[in-house]
Amino acid sequence: TMPLLAVQVCVAAAFAAVATATPGSPGTVLWFNTLVFPHLKDGVTVGAFSECPATFVVSAPLYCTRGDGLITHVNLDHAALSGTLPTVLGDMTAIVEFRVHGNTLKGSLPSELGRWTSIHTVIFDSNELSGTLPTELAAWSSIDQFHAYNNALSGTLPTELGAWNAVRIVNLYMNKLSGSLPTEIGAWTAVERVSIDSNAFSGTLPPQIGAWTQITHLRAFNNALSGTLPAEVRGGWS
Repeated sequence: TMPLLAVQVCVAAAFAAVATATPGSPGTVLWFNTLVFPHLKDGVTVGAFSECPATFVVSAPLYCTRGDGLITHVNLDHAALSGTLPTVLGDMTAIVEFRVHGNTLKGSLPSELGRWTSIHTVIFDSNELSGTLPTELAAWSSIDQFHAYNNALSGTLPTELGAWNAVRIVNLYMNKLSGSLPTEIGAWTAVERVSIDSNAFSGTLPPQIGAWTQITHLRAFNNALSGTLPAEVRGGWS
């Protein structure tokens, strides 16, 4: 097994989609080795996409905090990334925190991210992401914070995301989300902050959110919501 590592690597180029690659193949880790880690020595590769390299150059942070050397933390905030998020990111099954704030990433969120079953914090905000929220993200049973504001995400809020019963912060404002808010989000009983303003949500606030007894901030303005504040909210929130 690999020793406990804190790996920092230089980020100097954009994400790129990986074509016709299979897990564990050189193609799978192509963008990882030649784009995200452009200064690795010739011939140095990771054994699999989810593993930290044995040789690296210190700069912007990426961490391996488990004894098995698997990647757990990625911080690519303001890294001048463009293009789309590659599906191979789903191979990082030990990931706990993933940040790509403030880039120009486009396209949709890969459904393969549903394999991040240990994920705690995801920060996708301030990019140009579009498409719908994959239902596969319901597998994020340990998610604590989800930030995807200031993008162009569309479609409805999937009912499946009601499975996020440990989530504390959900920031989805300034997107193009629409439809009714699903009653299933009432299961977010640990939630403290929900920001869904500046979208196109319609209908009424579901009475089930009265179960949000830990809530401190709810922002839902600049939508097409109607009706009154549910009685369950008036009686259940202190």
